[in-house]
Amino acid sequence: MVLMHVMYTLLAVVTILANQASAQCGNVVLVLDRSASAGAFGYQLYRHTAHSLVTDLFALQSQNQSFQFAAFAFSDVPALMLPLGTYSESEVQTALDGPAPKFAQANVQGVIQAVTAHINATLLENSTVPLHVVFLTDAITDESTSGIEQAIKSLYGAGFDLTTWTVQNSKLPISPLTKLLVNFRLYNALRVKSYDVTPTTTAIASGMALACVQQPPPSCVDMIAVVDESSSMTPQQFGQCLNLLTDAFLTSRINALGPDPVRLGVVSFASQATVQLSLDQAFQSVEDVTMRLQQLTQLGGRTSVTSGVQQASAMIQRRVAMGQSGVSPSIVFCLDGKTIEDIQPLQAAIGNLRHVTDNIVVLSQNPQNASRAIDAFVSNGSALLLNPDSSNVVDAVSSAITQACVLTSTSTSTSTTSSTSTSTSTSTTTSTSTSTSTSTSTSTST
Repeated sequence: MVLMHVMYTLLAVVTILANQASAQCGNVVLVLDRSASAGAFGYQLYRHTAHSLVTDLFALQSQNQSFQFAAFAFSDVPALMLPLGTYSESEVQTALDGPAPKFAQANVQGVIQAVTAHINATLLENSTVPLHVVFLTDAITDESTSGIEQAIKSLYGAGFDLTTWTVQNSKLPISPLTKLLVNFRLYNALRVKSYDVTPTTTAIASGMALACVQQPPPSCVDMIAVVDESSSMTPQQFGQCLNLLTDAFLTSRINALGPDPVRLGVVSFASQATVQLSLDQAFQSVEDVTMRLQQLTQLGGRTSVTSGVQQASAMIQRRVAMGQSGVSPSIVFCLDGKTIEDIQPLQAAIGNLRHVTDNIVVLSQNPQNASRAIDAFVSNGSALLLNPDSSNVVDAVSSAITQACVLTSTSTSTSTTSSTSTSTSTSTTTSTSTSTSTSTSTSTST
């Protein structure tokens, strides 16, 4: 009897170790909302989104680097549709089609607890394999937020390399629960429109596939675009921001050096900041990146410039910690500067941002009227303030972004030439350096 118990224990350990070894890309847990508030349409939408995401993930994985999958559905009671393991694509897709939905009251706390218990029982403690939990839900519930908050803390406290994602029907308003989830680092909050789910699932799959496809750092610069989507911004101003940032990104890639000179990250903010595009997401083409930027929708709400500044700073620090930062991170803010928030936290956040980069550009949608937020950026002269309506604003932003990259490239070239060339060659290099300096001065004054 004891021997049999030992054998079962060893079998369980071997199974867990095999799961760990075969899931080099990551472990993916899909959580589908089939509660009464989601209804038949919502459940169909979330299930369709899950199918699309699974297809994208199987397309990205390789023979030796695969994802493991688990799936839950929930209303008043959570149901395990697929235990965490390695499956074929058809097996995962089939599991997502059943069982029949039960449209009852949502028990979000219960399903988070069930997910936590399942991964604790299935994965080795402190596993370094990335774990992704995707909540496809309208986030509408009558439950106490304190209970859900404790469940989320337990999920994050399980000791895994966890990233969480929320996907919500775009026809519904942002719920209090969604805001609670965002506060607990569920910052990958994406919204799907009808059955046009491909941009959303592609974005999630690209983020998850980083463990499979290591993206090299850009040869020039990390560009982080921070966009004000609060209610004080008119739709025309918001659209202008997206167009200017897209043009500046494309122009910078043309002007800079290297095969992948500029990498783009996007943060939007109103009452809180959301990472819309991570710097280390993998894309098939530059057009995919710009499409993601152009498809942003303005959610509205009160203005917290501080949250946008803090999120941009966190993105840079994460890149540095991973050894993937560009030559000189550049932050481009596009905002109207209208806010009633306390100015001291904003000043402190900008001060912290300047510790990680001094290349900050501010596109002010309210250039004629000074505001406390704009003053906080330009108070010590380290932020370049530009008028979005200026005819040469795109070139000015591009010059500011790529300036450090060009100078670094020139400096490296000069140093190499000086150490290996004759005095005649050194004289030529000095002339080139002077020309570069003049060009830089002109772009800065612009």
